[in-house]
Amino acid sequence: MDYKTNEALFLLVVFYLLILLPVSLFITYLERRTRRAKYGA
Repeated sequence: MDYKTNEALFLLVVFYLLILLPVSLFITYLERRTRRAKYGA
């Protein structure tokens, strides 16, 4: 693997995390809200 391939992989991982982290946090938040609404806690 040359330098450019490593750089591309690194950028790919960074963007992947930047996109997935907020999405997963948001989904967890929504899940908690719907659970509370369902069971009336």
